[in-house]
Amino acid sequence: MPHVISKSDGPPPDLDLADAAPAASAAVRTLAAARDEVSRVYGEHTGHRPQGSTARAIIDLPEDGGTIALTGGAVIAVQPVSWAILYRLAGRPSNPGSLNVTEQQVLDAYNALVLA
Repeated sequence: MPHVISKSDGPPPDLDLADAAPAASAAVRTLAAARDEVSRVYGEHTGHRPQGSTARAIIDLPEDGGTIALTGGAVIAVQPVSWAILYRLAGRPSNPGSLNVTEQQVLDAYNALVLA
């Protein structure tokens, strides 16, 4: 199941209801990749790699997601999302299964949109 990793100054958006992808976010294919992305975002925010209890919290992130607190009230959120919702958040109106779109193409479309 894919996951969306987002950084925000408040609670993460409900991706099932969102009309667009969160601005500061990325989509990845697996929970392991999500953990790697959280570590990267944490390092960008703090200037150092996660350590101690923060590193443990990242390693222990469950499949159903969670949040990692940052300084200044910001959070990194990890949220599982269906392929269809990820495709919709990427600005594509149809279900990807009906268009013979691969999972990698869905990830690429989402990440191209938020990184543009």
